[in-house]
Amino acid sequence: MSQLPAELLNPIPEALRLRLQRLWDEFVECTGEGFALPEGEALAETLRVWALSDFVAQACLREPVLLSWLLDEGRTQEYADSHYLGLLDVALDGISEEKALGEALRKFRRRQMARIAWRDLSGRAELMETTGDLSNLADACV
Repeated sequence: MSQLPAELLNPIPEALRLRLQRLWDEFVECTGEGFALPEGEALAETLRVWALSDFVAQACLREPVLLSWLLDEGRTQEYADSHYLGLLDVALDGISEEKALGEALRKFRRRQMARIAWRDLSGRAELMETTGDLSNLADACV
């Protein structure tokens, strides 16, 4: 168990504090040693976003490197309208089997939805950018 700093948890309602601590403990457990855990403002932002979105928290638990990517670059990137098509081309490169295609599409969608939600919930994107990103992501996936 890796106790979260009290100064980050105290302003949060008690029931949510316990949930966040459990999520954090589960995340720390699934990452193992050597994984760079966020600290300071990055940890505070992570807890704020996880408190507001179970989807983002669960996506990070499912794919721990997603949190590192979000904190390193994903949360700050603004995408042009056609950027998702390029990203999807890269994600699907070399895939020829239907099962692998479905898995790659789900991972791509989950990663990008977590990025879009993070940017929205952390105040890094305006509503029009968020809705545009959702629309562009849907277009690319279809």
